[in-house]
Amino acid sequence: MSTLRLGWILALGLCVATVERVEGQTIVKQLEPFRKTANEPGNARTTLVEFRDGKQTFNKANPIDQAVFAQMGQYLVNRVTHHEFHATTPEPADLKPRPVDRTMTELVNEMHKFLIIPPADGKISLAQEEYIRAFGAALNKSLADIIGVEKAKLPPAIIRVNAGRLLAVACESGAPAHWPTVIALLKNPETPPELFFYALKASEGLLGGFDVSRLSRLDPNPEAAEGLLADLVRILENTIVKGPPILGKLYIESGSTATLVTDPKSAPTGLHPEQIVAVQLYRLQAIRALARLRNDIIGGKVKPALEVRPVYTLARVAIGDPAITPAFSKREIAEAVIGMTRVNPGANLNIDELAYAVSFGTRVVFAAKAANADDTSIAWKGYSGRMNAAFQDWQANCAKNTRISPKQKDSINSLVKKAADGLFTPVLNPTAGTGGTNLVKLELITDWQRDNGPINDRQLFSDVKTYKLAYSIK
Repeated sequence: MSTLRLGWILALGLCVATVERVEGQTIVKQLEPFRKTANEPGNARTTLVEFRDGKQTFNKANPIDQAVFAQMGQYLVNRVTHHEFHATTPEPADLKPRPVDRTMTELVNEMHKFLIIPPADGKISLAQEEYIRAFGAALNKSLADIIGVEKAKLPPAIIRVNAGRLLAVACESGAPAHWPTVIALLKNPETPPELFFYALKASEGLLGGFDVSRLSRLDPNPEAAEGLLADLVRILENTIVKGPPILGKLYIESGSTATLVTDPKSAPTGLHPEQIVAVQLYRLQAIRALARLRNDIIGGKVKPALEVRPVYTLARVAIGDPAITPAFSKREIAEAVIGMTRVNPGANLNIDELAYAVSFGTRVVFAAKAANADDTSIAWKGYSGRMNAAFQDWQANCAKNTRISPKQKDSINSLVKKAADGLFTPVLNPTAGTGGTNLVKLELITDWQRDNGPINDRQLFSDVKTYKLAYSIK
């Protein structure tokens, strides 16, 4: 494995630091100055559970109730600064294995227990809303003390990685306090690579249960609320279309000897193969985040300039828009297709164009499996299962949508069936066909495309002509 690829894996926390001696000190000693107090919460734990379950009413004006959230926020977050939770090897003087409750996995699992995660439609009670706000504010305060990149001295990467993991988990609640923090991390050119990744992951949580009809939950000022949402969506779109801003900080300078350059003001003249892996890693996470939105048009009701149409960016991924480089991977395209099927179409979305783009991306993804039944380039069963479920949900949602004409519903029903019969089922049940073989039949999608070609001059929206799709040749 090359040094650069290993560096990326280490930086993103897919490997964790081992205890080793550096400059006469152990990592444990090096991390000690960054250790923050994490007192046992005592009765605060029980009280917080009662707030969460509605067994006790939370009074946001009561200092005692506020202290419960603050104490638990510090306790749950500050432990990531303690070496016993992230050192993979015990100190030489102590060869005892670490207890299970002294691992990062346990910290993540414990935080999950106290979160309220909104359902897909974002509907929650007022009491739950108040809990999410208060708990999110407490967690965010503790997290900001660790990952705030404005500080002159950041904690070591292993602490940042683990704090980033907790931020991503905390954002599943959609708490308003987390939005400015995540946006600031994604906007700041000084954000370390590993924190940028986890900020993208956190944005997926923020958008996962978001209900546009309750935009005011982000900020009582309508324009400010729209601005927050539009800001996050545009950052994700730019990461997908233009690449992650971190790319300028890490590239290989061409020459007789490859040299790693970290000058953020320098622009790479070309991408090294290892960098393409890094770009696709960031883009994939940005696509997953953007794919959680269920509206084709967001914002613009208070201020037109704040309108965003994220489904267009997803469609550009699905069709492999040649203007975006490097080319999208099968995983990126599959995630975009899944996101497109989640969209609730508005009055101006061209449904037939959306469906054709979905078919195009799906065909591109499964072309490799059709050409080689033994292909292992992606997790075929996992993606087949997810895409099949997304297509079934798409069909059910379209059946209830009065904006979709009977002819369009028939077209989508046909696409769903052909995709299931020709692509998803053969992968999920490869021995269920005639003669014990169930091969991928890409021609079923080709036949559907021949009969359902786009008729809107490749325009994704009928009201604005700047959302034209440029299909790659496949």
